[in-house]
Amino acid sequence: MSMTKRTAPRQSYMVIAISAFALNAGFGVAYGSQSRQKSSDLWTAQGYAQAAVHAGTVTKAHADLQRTLNCLVGTSGNGYDKTVHDRCSTDGILPEFPRSTKTHIEAQKAAQIVEVGLSASDLGMVHRTAGAVLGLLHGKGVKGEYD
Repeated sequence: MSMTKRTAPRQSYMVIAISAFALNAGFGVAYGSQSRQKSSDLWTAQGYAQAAVHAGTVTKAHADLQRTLNCLVGTSGNGYDKTVHDRCSTDGILPEFPRSTKTHIEAQKAAQIVEVGLSASDLGMVHRTAGAVLGLLHGKGVKGEYD
């Protein structure tokens, strides 16, 4: 049987949701309550990046990318925008990890890619940069643990 266009994306969302849940649950058990906040910020940043990938307008995609950046850098970080409301802690992901760790380095790369997406005016380009950020946050890059 062939999949319809409508079924395939739902399955992709389900795989992402299950993976993100497993990732978040694992951090909470392994690293305690402080890391639950870190993993929550990571999960939230992933959600915002995912929303940017599927946004229908540049304005909406930019807002979701800004929320992603806010989660990465925290309220005192470079590029934080207090006018764009998000559900991340005030600390952010980047300040939580020493600069020499893989997590910090990959999160920094994600923040730089977000900046590219925020400066793009073409929706396709914004979607591609959001996808790259999502790949770094969800894939092999940012793991939410000390390296």
